[in-house]
Amino acid sequence: MVNKERTHDNTAVQAALRNLSTVGALSDEAKTVLRNLIQNATYLGKNRVDESDVYAIVRNSDEISLEETRRCLYVARGGLESNTPSSRSSIEKYKRIALEVSTGFQELIASGTPMSFTAKLKPKHHMNEEQKLMMVELINAGTATQELIDLLAEMKKGK
Repeated sequence: MVNKERTHDNTAVQAALRNLSTVGALSDEAKTVLRNLIQNATYLGKNRVDESDVYAIVRNSDEISLEETRRCLYVARGGLESNTPSSRSSIEKYKRIALEVSTGFQELIASGTPMSFTAKLKPKHHMNEEQKLMMVELINAGTATQELIDLLAEMKKGK
């Protein structure tokens, strides 16, 4: 009798990663989770898996299973059969590490950590009405460009 394969629901992680097409778009915390899990996985042996392959599996799979892992690797490697691991044990390694990364990402999402590096960027400072009026008056009065630039820099510091 053959054991039924266990799959892992990955829809929450897939939704969080929807707009992040590469590993480089991840936040530092998410990259650290991904890299640490891959580096600390002793079952991978000395031939580690590529983080972009694991990320492609986690990002593009709504559930992590052997067949879905094989499909994602095939797509991530340009659709070339010769570049895709063919042995079941290789696919199982990718599935196992993808499952661990998915679980790590779920913990980050649950803790409220942003998955995108852009989420931590500071919003731009906008001028209030009083500052706008002052700038218009200075421009109409013929104030030198460098003085306007200095004033804007001062406004930015003062916020």
